[in-house]
Amino acid sequence: MLKGKFVFHDTGESYRAGEIIETVLSDGICFIRFDCLPSADTPPVLPMEAIMIKSLVDRGDEGVPMWMFFETRADIDAWIGWLEDLSEAVPPISIVRQ
Repeated sequence: MLKGKFVFHDTGESYRAGEIIETVLSDGICFIRFDCLPSADTPPVLPMEAIMIKSLVDRGDEGVPMWMFFETRADIDAWIGWLEDLSEAVPPISIVRQ
């Protein structure tokens, strides 16, 4: 159910976006391929990262979810575009509830 979803990870100071490319439910992990965001402050991106599935529901200091899920690349791109230009209205996306 998570495989193929696109994720937005708010680290509090920056963000990462990627796609869940595999889940191993018996071990409680998923593998996420994060996009390579061009920035001098961004470390090199590994081919995949193993993330504990239970951490996907974590919230930041202000109670805001640290992970958001999207059905398509277009949806997550629209969300990121909206974040980069906060003068727009609510972004036209559909968030997937798990």
